[in-house]
Amino acid sequence: MMTGLPMKRSDAAAPGLAGGRSVLPGALALLLLVSPVAGQFSAQPVILEIRTANSASTTTFAVWNEGESALQLRIYAEDFDQHAGGGHAFMEPGTHPRSCADRLRFYPDNLLLEPRAAGDVRVLMEPGDSTCWSIVFVQSMARSRSGIQISQRIGIKVYGFSDRLVPEGEIRSVMVESDTAEGGLLAVIDFLNSGDAPLRAEGDIEIRTEEGEIVAVVPVAPFSVLPRRVRRTRIGLELALPPGRYLAIPVLDFGGDYLAGGQAVFDVGQ
Repeated sequence: MMTGLPMKRSDAAAPGLAGGRSVLPGALALLLLVSPVAGQFSAQPVILEIRTANSASTTTFAVWNEGESALQLRIYAEDFDQHAGGGHAFMEPGTHPRSCADRLRFYPDNLLLEPRAAGDVRVLMEPGDSTCWSIVFVQSMARSRSGIQISQRIGIKVYGFSDRLVPEGEIRSVMVESDTAEGGLLAVIDFLNSGDAPLRAEGDIEIRTEEGEIVAVVPVAPFSVLPRRVRRTRIGLELALPPGRYLAIPVLDFGGDYLAGGQAVFDVGQ
């Protein structure tokens, strides 16, 4: 176990899910394949960060029909939350305490796309006192003998927040445990987003001997964390270490003006 160890950094990033060392398309793309899909579609970007000040702000996302048949698409919003393990829960708009339902507007709510054609959806966010989040689904319709069926849907996460937010976070705990499924070891990191901006964290875990010698560096893939939430991420340590005592030292970049660090002690072959 450990407590958070903030570290200074010189390249502070702007708040938002693109924080960290690189901008990766952390997307929520949900496919519900009820029947074979005649024509697939795609949407970009799948994360919209809309900063508002004293007036509404607007942005757009694009939808492409990549199939050979025309597609009728329904567009609608829901609320969502994210569990500590990374999974998502969806609910009716306006039911989540951080819902954007009262601030979010989009147009159109239906699209008819010809084969290989594209269309834009305009999204408007009204100002608010705190960060909100919702999800806009684009859902295709496929006909079968039994009627209309859902064939595919893609979720676009939408965040509304002000420019004044400062990314804040810390590693709450680090553990190294046995990986019962794959064998070997797992590093388990609990990261707290203590601010009001959505974050994306990533970094490395240094594996050191008791004497401080670095014997391995294991990357931590990017993961998203909602405001005031804890996210648990598990990283496989595929290492062939001789028996002894070691330190696992994660260092995570989440886009703030400091890095989050911690450490855990673990034994191998003892």
